[in-house]
Amino acid sequence: MTATEQYERLKHKIAVKSTPAERISFMRALIALYGNELSDEQIDDLGVNIRLAQEQEEQHES
Repeated sequence: MTATEQYERLKHKIAVKSTPAERISFMRALIALYGNELSDEQIDDLGVNIRLAQEQEEQHES
């Protein structure tokens, strides 16, 4: 399975993680494991999603 195929498959798993912290952890792990094989666009998308999850986490704590 290529890195892109793996990324597409794992995106769905990320979406169903129950808390923002779990989603953040999962996305960071994905970048760490496959960052050298993912496109810049895919890494940028993950970065945006991490920031969104961090905002959700902050709102959840308030």
